Amino acid sequence: MKFKCNRNKLHEVITNVSRAVPAKSNIAALEGIKLSLSGDTLEVTGYDLAFGIRSSINVESEDSGELVVNARLFAETIRRMSSDDIEITIDEKTEC
Repeated sequence: MKFKCNRNKLHEVITNVSRAVPAKSNIAALEGIKLSLSGDTLEVTGYDLAFGIRSSINVESEDSGELVVNARLFAETIRRMSSDDIEITIDEKTEC
């Protein structure tokens, strides 16, 4: 999965969606956000079994895929990046 987008827009979407993500949970996946890439659209979803938030942004990509990442760590990583446009590549061979 590979896409390029504006860092500020991505951080804003992650921050909004993270409101639905619990800080601690017995289910590790609930502490994460789901990234779903399909063509030029990245959909970001946060969910806590009772409440969910879904948002999407336009990105530059011809790829597709899905991934769950830790919401807090991902938001902090994106926030600390220095450039305005960022490119994210996720190796599908990596197992979590």
